[in-house]
Amino acid sequence: MARGFTLIEAIIVIAIIAIVSGVAVPALGRMIERNQAALAMNWVISAVRFTRDSAVTHGVLTTLCPSSTRTKCGEKWHDGILVFTDANADREVNNEDNILLQL
Repeated sequence: MARGFTLIEAIIVIAIIAIVSGVAVPALGRMIERNQAALAMNWVISAVRFTRDSAVTHGVLTTLCPSSTRTKCGEKWHDGILVFTDANADREVNNEDNILLQL
């Protein structure tokens, strides 16, 4: 005896899947956004802690700043970050400064 689904049963299953997907997809999007925000926050906290620890370790002013050029502080954090010892506090990497982290 052959067993299978009728057209009505298949349509009902597809409708149920569509309804569940309609509810789950927006919730999944919000969860992804929250996770990305938490990841960015943890990234910033880690960079600040690294900078603080480096300043204590080296005993000099250490600068954390946004940077797209990797040699000079910029304005946009999404371009990347630069952590360096800044002996003369000019927010630029000079000969006496050491780059500690580039992201």
